[in-house]
Amino acid sequence: MNKNTSLDLLQMICNNRPMKPTEYIQKNGNRITKPRKIIIDALTALSKPVTVKEIVLFLSKKRENVDLVSIYRTLHLLSEMGMVHVFEFGEGKKRFELMHEQKHHHHLVCDNCGTVDTVSISDEQKFINEVKKDNRFTIKRHSLEFFGLCPKCK
Repeated sequence: MNKNTSLDLLQMICNNRPMKPTEYIQKNGNRITKPRKIIIDALTALSKPVTVKEIVLFLSKKRENVDLVSIYRTLHLLSEMGMVHVFEFGEGKKRFELMHEQKHHHHLVCDNCGTVDTVSISDEQKFINEVKKDNRFTIKRHSLEFFGLCPKCK
């Protein structure tokens, strides 16, 4: 990813200027096929880290017919472009989350039912600054997930 691509992606995520995921894909020389549009719409609607199985189930409920190969290829493309984050929460499967218009957040993962919810941390920057200072560590990125039991599984 070059500097301009990174800036475009950052602006899209931070919503500094309107750019839809489809526009971002086209701007980077890729075609917007019907399956890609459907998958982006599904990721937008689901708005949390989801498995391929959950995407397939969502699409079948919407009566959208997209083959499994197209789903995997689209997720790979979106991941390579930095538009989708890939998570592995220790359950033996990958989860995919579209980063378009997502504010920085972390995840609550239920060990029992596998539900994933988002959570924001107030004063996160203060915490990051303390870690940097106390450990003389240059932080380039971070990821934080909490594992436990959701309200339904307590």
